[in-house]
Amino acid sequence: MANKEFKIIKKSGEINTYDEYDLLESPAIVSLKNIAHKSIICVGLWIDYITKDKDGHEIECISLQDANTGEAYSGQSQTFRDSFSDIVNRVKSMNPVPENFFIEVLHNTSKSGREFINCALVSPDRALKRLGIGFDEPTEEVK
Repeated sequence: MANKEFKIIKKSGEINTYDEYDLLESPAIVSLKNIAHKSIICVGLWIDYITKDKDGHEIECISLQDANTGEAYSGQSQTFRDSFSDIVNRVKSMNPVPENFFIEVLHNTSKSGREFINCALVSPDRALKRLGIGFDEPTEEVK
């Protein structure tokens, strides 16, 4: 296996070696573009980074890990990364700052017919309802 190079630009906090592998190198990483439209992710860890494509050109990517499932997702969509960055800034301004937050993955088509992905912040109440976790019975805290 070739040694891959990664330059981390921003990250969610302290990330250990196992988490870094899960987010950057694991063959189990799922492409964000392959996630169904309107899927909910409980964002735990995330990394914004630069890597190189097969031709040696630098590309900026983002990887995030679902705090509930441990599933890692990655993509290079500029639209998704910009929206995600805006969401992170909004979440950081909350008082108290939540450890995790929910996003919805959105698939759209541009006026020129090009498909792209985006994301939107989702309230915990709405996300839990969409995930089928009701409020009638006590539930475990979602992390």
